[in-house]
Amino acid sequence: MSQFRLTGAVLQSLHMPALSGKILRLPPARPGSGSLACWQFFRDCCILKRFAGHFVPQTFAANICFPDTAGPSCTGTQHTPGQTPETWSIMPTNLILVDIGNTTMKIGLVHDGTRDVYSLQTSSGQTSDSLGFSLLALLHHAGCDTTDFAACVICSVVPGMDPLFTQAITRYVGCPVLFTPGDLPVPLENHYYRADQVGADRLVAAWAARVLHPDTPALVVVDFGTAVTFDCVQGASYLGGLIFPGPLTALNSLAGATAKLPGVNLDCEDLEPTPGRDTSTSIRHGILFGFASMVEGLVARLSAQLQGPVRVVGTGGFAARIARLTPALEEVTPDLLLQGLRLLYEEHHTDHTDHTTEQTTEQAKHAAQRC
Repeated sequence: MSQFRLTGAVLQSLHMPALSGKILRLPPARPGSGSLACWQFFRDCCILKRFAGHFVPQTFAANICFPDTAGPSCTGTQHTPGQTPETWSIMPTNLILVDIGNTTMKIGLVHDGTRDVYSLQTSSGQTSDSLGFSLLALLHHAGCDTTDFAACVICSVVPGMDPLFTQAITRYVGCPVLFTPGDLPVPLENHYYRADQVGADRLVAAWAARVLHPDTPALVVVDFGTAVTFDCVQGASYLGGLIFPGPLTALNSLAGATAKLPGVNLDCEDLEPTPGRDTSTSIRHGILFGFASMVEGLVARLSAQLQGPVRVVGTGGFAARIARLTPALEEVTPDLLLQGLRLLYEEHHTDHTDHTTEQTTEQAKHAAQRC
């Protein structure tokens, strides 16, 4: 456990001067990683939320242990001589985040302020036990224990995998399982004619982009997976988007429909297309630069229909490759959907805490006023 004395200068920068002089305790971000990583985690997680009359990181809001009335007294930023300063423990929430896609399953382990991301193949031959043993192996690799996690948050576009994952988590990990949007609704106004037809992954990624860019009026989220999706967000509204085959899906379809075309990988160092002088280069450049040009064209057309400055966020396995070839993707956040799952849990958990801990909050306010 690492400790930091909260100085006036640090807390002034975080808009929490009334906590000056307290001791902040944080768990190591990794065993042996030292205090610097802990403080960086605290700093980086300052998605600010007003709680108990002060601004504190939203990630930790529900987990702050406020001192009770029997605790040591303090005046201003000074401790009473001879007494131990009050200790405020701030612990991050450990979560298992799961994105079940048609081709792969991404599993994020948020543990003591760090995040490890793994990919497993989505297979119809999986059983709950095979998934459970895979999860145990991932937890072991990440240095985690099954008792470490508060919940497993799942976004799935493969309904057949949902009961298998629920059974695997229940039997082998033992934490609650929450699905979005069923258990954790996405707080965007959905403009689809039939709201239930929108893929959960699209909604979660759109909402994550909105939370990460609160001051940008409009967003276009481009997700490169089995399908490529363009999703448009205006303010707090999800407007809809576009869907078409992804790069690998297009490549596999081309190979499956032709007898003579060779197998091709899509690794490419070129930044401009050239007339291919062999079939592999022709296919590689055709798909990569074709998708880059498509992104440019569709982003321009969609942006023209949105109000205010538009930011384009790329995510998914192929986003980084396409971003090299076009400036249309202004940023790439590979694990945007996993971030969205974490933010959704925090949003739900904070709301739940706000409604069920009024008495604790009042005690916290009184404690803060004494300082």
